[in-house]
Amino acid sequence: MPTHDPTVDDVARALANRITRDIPVQDVIANFTVRPLNAAAWGHRGSGAPVMSIARAVHADLYGLRFDGEATPQSLPMLAHSAGYASTRDRRNAVLVQLVEQLPHLAEILNLAATWERQHAELPPDIAEWVTKAAGLADLLADDLTPVRQALTQETPPSAPKTKRPASPPATPRRPRPPRR
Repeated sequence: MPTHDPTVDDVARALANRITRDIPVQDVIANFTVRPLNAAAWGHRGSGAPVMSIARAVHADLYGLRFDGEATPQSLPMLAHSAGYASTRDRRNAVLVQLVEQLPHLAEILNLAATWERQHAELPPDIAEWVTKAAGLADLLADDLTPVRQALTQETPPSAPKTKRPASPPATPRRPRPPRR
């Protein structure tokens, strides 16, 4: 019995468990249809969506929260899944913004791991070196992507500076082919 109110992830996990335990939530799509006996009364309606989308809507209904359709997921596996199905520029931008917002957390985790390793030397040297390098790269990446986040969250996309296309070289005349024999 949970000791807290269920989160969206809890609701999604419960829905996915209707199929089988341990199935990744992002691999589950739920379909709803009206019972055949009453289908005509409801226009033979049905709907289906990824379980996470349904879980968000159900969670919002249960707790009286505002639900504006597809929210951008927080977890990296769900973000990767969402990136694969993003069909509009706004959705793709929302996924990228969420990723850019998570990169500083990745950098912080790697920096903490590198600091711990420097103090305790528990990892093999090659792994310790990798953690230190990864921490530095994550810091650099997080810093470099700040302007990208700002550009993606603007109302209108920034226009790229127009550059003149270099003139193509003049076409050289082809030599005639020798006749076939």
